[in-house]
Amino acid sequence: MPLTEHEQRVIEELERSLLRDDPALAKAFRTTPKRSGNQVLLVVFGMLVGLGVLAGGVFLQNMIIAAGGFVVMFASLAFAIVKRPVKRTAEELAMFPQTAPKEFETSNFLEPDSGFMGRMENRWNRRQGEPQQ
Repeated sequence: MPLTEHEQRVIEELERSLLRDDPALAKAFRTTPKRSGNQVLLVVFGMLVGLGVLAGGVFLQNMIIAAGGFVVMFASLAFAIVKRPVKRTAEELAMFPQTAPKEFETSNFLEPDSGFMGRMENRWNRRQGEPQQ
């Protein structure tokens, strides 16, 4: 279902605000990890070897060898699809600490009468420097 014009404008405004307020965070979200040439060659080689073993198993009428070829093809495909953890630089690790933010430790964050939207609004107000309600 496509977004309405109003929703698209709101998203674009949020993106511009994020770029203006925290360009490093915006950059971190925009960059995607690239696959090295060695990884691509390894996947292609694995697929070709698996296909060869599968064809050899069919030719020899040996289901175990054919199944092994299928497993090799499947494993190389899984290697290509699975996302591996991105290695972060020291600067990026300092920008995005792995510990919980302080706001989770405060007691007012867990008030039963403040719902999800209330917490989000409080966070937004703190970021914008506006007084909380």
